[in-house]
Amino acid sequence: MNGWMILIIVLALGMILGNILLVKYTANMKMPKPKHDNNKNWDDEEDD
Repeated sequence: MNGWMILIIVLALGMILGNILLVKYTANMKMPKPKHDNNKNWDDEEDD
């Protein structure tokens, strides 16, 4: 039973560490700018 508990803990820590590293890797990535404004019609409508 101890083997399963250790395996689950190692897998959980691996997932947490992997997500932290993924966030650090993508933190400085630049997002592409949209080629056209999708919200132009939204701004033209009046709110009631």
